[in-house]
Amino acid sequence: MKNYQIFTSGLYNLMEMTGLHGFNYNIFLFDTAGVKRGYMQKLLMYLSPVIYIFLVLYSLVYIIWRFVTSIISLKYTNVKITGNVCLLYMDLTMQRIKSAGLDKSIDIWIAGPNLSKTDTSHLQNLYYCKDIASFADIFATLGLCLRSFWFYLIHFRCLSLFYKSWDFYITYVVLKRYALDMDVCFSNQSDNWAIMFDNLPFRSRTLVQHGYIGDINLPVVLNNINVFYSLSQQLADEALSCLFSNKPRVVIMPPSIKLTDYHLKGFKILLVLDIRLLKIESLIVRLLSGLDVVLFLKRHPSLTNDICYRELVSKYKVVYITEQVFPKVDYVISYNSTLAYEYMNYNIPVYVYTKDNTEYNVDDVEYTIRNDVKKYRT
Repeated sequence: MKNYQIFTSGLYNLMEMTGLHGFNYNIFLFDTAGVKRGYMQKLLMYLSPVIYIFLVLYSLVYIIWRFVTSIISLKYTNVKITGNVCLLYMDLTMQRIKSAGLDKSIDIWIAGPNLSKTDTSHLQNLYYCKDIASFADIFATLGLCLRSFWFYLIHFRCLSLFYKSWDFYITYVVLKRYALDMDVCFSNQSDNWAIMFDNLPFRSRTLVQHGYIGDINLPVVLNNINVFYSLSQQLADEALSCLFSNKPRVVIMPPSIKLTDYHLKGFKILLVLDIRLLKIESLIVRLLSGLDVVLFLKRHPSLTNDICYRELVSKYKVVYITEQVFPKVDYVISYNSTLAYEYMNYNIPVYVYTKDNTEYNVDDVEYTIRNDVKKYRT
């Protein structure tokens, strides 16, 4: 894989996993962003060609602007990045690293562009790649951005926030300069960051499982992972069958979540949310509202636009959890998520109503929930 294709390969990877291309992929993006299907989404679809042109022009201007400001603000840094390095490029990475027991052995932390500085302010030896880039790094980043930009224009017609490629490639260039002296750990599994980390010539790579992988065919797999910390043996077996081309050493982690008791009376149920399954989730909430239970709704940590869920919460008496808190409950209903397996480790009954996170049978879901509530309540 050519250096300038790594960023767009992440986009290709997601398109292949969803099985969606072009306008259908745009619909997936709108759904993920929380845009309701209906008039607003139809309007956005009609405007997609205009939005595409706008994003292309904006990305080009933004990349040039980042190049100029990086040159102006360039500072000489004499930082040596070596030893055990943790790459914090995904939400929950710190939590997973601590659960794996790796945090005490980290020499240097490198944070991604989307990680808040308040989340990492307690860390010693913390760096952002943009702050330790050299003059040559900045020019190399510009070259990779422009070549990848041209590749995107030729091969893709779907919407993409391509302006983010600057942060991506500045990370790539800086890490490549130090890679031969680094043993890294990270928890990106199949996104473009994971593809980058797998392609860089690090001394060793440790992947700490971030979320559910599933037994699926991935268009891009990881080839160079040395150690894989998994949340359970079942999840490890699934990952070994589809995520890796090699066979890394597997270590099973203890549960990475701690349960919080809300001290509410009644039979407590947690519904784990995913915006792609809003339709069935709404039906489940409506069903449980008539069963005299205490219902918790747990928002996915990556979801920012949750208007649809807040509208649902306003109609029913539920406890809506948006922060990283995990309620102690009697029963869990979930899509095929990592959190479902975390709760299983606490010997809490869990009902996973879809294996592939797309297909389900409404009648089976309703029948199973009614019977499980009756069984576990007694």
